[in-house]
Amino acid sequence: MTRSRWQSVESSDRDKFNITRVLFFAALHLGVLAVIWQTTWKAIGIAVLLHMICGGFGVCVGYHRLLTHRSFKCPKFLEYAFALAGSLSLQGGALEWVALHRKHHQHSDKDGDPHSATEGFWWSHMLWVLHTPTSESWREIRRRYTPDLEKQLFYRVLERTHYLGSILLGVGLYFLGGWPFVVWGLCVRLVATYHITWFVNSASHMWGYRSFVSDDQSTNNWWVALLSYGEGWHNNHHAFPTSARHGLRPWEIDFSYYFIRSLKAVGLAWDLYVPSPERMKEKLVLRADEFAEKFSETAEELKEKFSETADELAVKFSETADELKEKFSETADELAEKLSPPRAEEPA
Repeated sequence: MTRSRWQSVESSDRDKFNITRVLFFAALHLGVLAVIWQTTWKAIGIAVLLHMICGGFGVCVGYHRLLTHRSFKCPKFLEYAFALAGSLSLQGGALEWVALHRKHHQHSDKDGDPHSATEGFWWSHMLWVLHTPTSESWREIRRRYTPDLEKQLFYRVLERTHYLGSILLGVGLYFLGGWPFVVWGLCVRLVATYHITWFVNSASHMWGYRSFVSDDQSTNNWWVALLSYGEGWHNNHHAFPTSARHGLRPWEIDFSYYFIRSLKAVGLAWDLYVPSPERMKEKLVLRADEFAEKFSETAEELKEKFSETADELAVKFSETADELKEKFSETADELAEKLSPPRAEEPA
């Protein structure tokens, strides 16, 4: 697919190469190597638990389904708790994350998409993170895409201080379990969360199947869905962005939705939006009536093709029969002449 197919009037706003981010991600990935000598089962357990809280509850449920798409409602204290948990994944404050994700949906796989898959796997996976907008562009992006969050003092403060939570968490992990807790609870957990999030942007726009019509390259990718608590059912999500449920078929496991449903069961979530069967039917990639129309067209094409072939064969056999008739006629005359007895010579 060429880039020209997905043109948009808005630029991607990735204005400058950010060397600070390069050094940060390089150091974090190098820190993962410390698992060779800094590993305990408790440290692994801490990493799994924090990944679920910060990545699953914080980013997938909080940043994404609640703050970005407002697919359900919950008490304000719980919303803020989700945002704080999401900030511990060091993917930016809620304003940055939500603004860029809404921008992604506005221009998905077109010019203006911060991580368009049309730019290639590595760009959509992680290279886009290393290029940031200017301060002026950031202000314009937040003004346009997160005016609802900009009004709230909590999110404005979190945007300026979100990294402090991870520093405090690192100190706490060190006192709880030493360097193994820091290596696993910070380095390993953050690297895993980053790449799983980025796989939604890259792999789930390249590999998988499409159930619904959407004006982009989004796909449903089962292994990304399992790693990302259901975010990998990305074609479903792009077809119905405000749906609290991304796994729309029985076998499409969606842990984030199951968690939201459990919140609803105890009265901590309400107004969950899930598209109706009729609405989903309207956006199926190929509906039953389209199947019938497609097969009808194919049948007509085959009928016409075989009709033309039959006529051609009839003409061909007719020509061949005439040629054979003429050939056998000539051969019969030659045989008759050859087989007839020689005439007796008349006496002189």
